[in-house]
Amino acid sequence: MCETRATVFYRFGFFAQFGRLALLSFVPLIWFINIIFAISWLKYFKQGPIEWLWRYLTNKFATC
Repeated sequence: MCETRATVFYRFGFFAQFGRLALLSFVPLIWFINIIFAISWLKYFKQGPIEWLWRYLTNKFATC
């Protein structure tokens, strides 16, 4: 997610264009988008994509 924010701010020229209070106004919007994405994802999948990868790698390397 961090890469997404960096891409949005750098690519569209928003980097260093907002003060701290203005940036705080972005937080609820980003949270809302993340929550909607998580709810949508979990309707179809049992785990998140990183959780799946973590379990897969753990099982692959933990078994000798």
